[in-house]
Amino acid sequence: MNKIPPMPDREKYLHAFGMVSSYQKHVMQFIEDRLGFEARLELGSVWQAAITAIRKDYPEGRKYEAAYCNWEWMARSSHDFLADVLVRADVADYKRLLLRQYSLQHDNPGIPIMRLFRNHVALARIWAYEMQWITPIEVTSRSKEKVVCTVHDCKILQTPAMERICRVDCRNVGTALLQKVYHLRRVDTIANHGCTITLTPLDN
Repeated sequence: MNKIPPMPDREKYLHAFGMVSSYQKHVMQFIEDRLGFEARLELGSVWQAAITAIRKDYPEGRKYEAAYCNWEWMARSSHDFLADVLVRADVADYKRLLLRQYSLQHDNPGIPIMRLFRNHVALARIWAYEMQWITPIEVTSRSKEKVVCTVHDCKILQTPAMERICRVDCRNVGTALLQKVYHLRRVDTIANHGCTITLTPLDN
């Protein structure tokens, strides 16, 4: 079967909250190291303008949505802020930082085994499951040569002005993540509100 199990709201919340924490710790430190303390304060004030508090008594679905909005805002404002001031080498370092943080979220004990047996279908399914905190995704076909996943209505793109997150986090860093962690090659076909993602073994 192509269907992947749905990720529970609690798990999606922990993923989104983890990325918010990562931005607060690692991205903020990166900005201070490259641009100085004043730049850190400036971006911090931008973040605080739209951060939503998450109460302990919120249902898990509401916690996830709040954490997701916080991640979107922090990612978008960070990308926009840095795009105008970093030189090319620093941009590459920034993307490598994001790759390290996303890789930590994909620390699944089944991945090394599936890589050892070159089971690209299982690897693609693990990846698609982990992607559910970012956007609804489904495996629409699979074969010995490739796995095709479809995003019909991308959750990122449902919020205005989030195209840079789509390009940086999902497509650019996401492609590097698939190569590094899953040993899969990714090719995207972009649609108006989503995309089709074709995954093939890296060693093909």
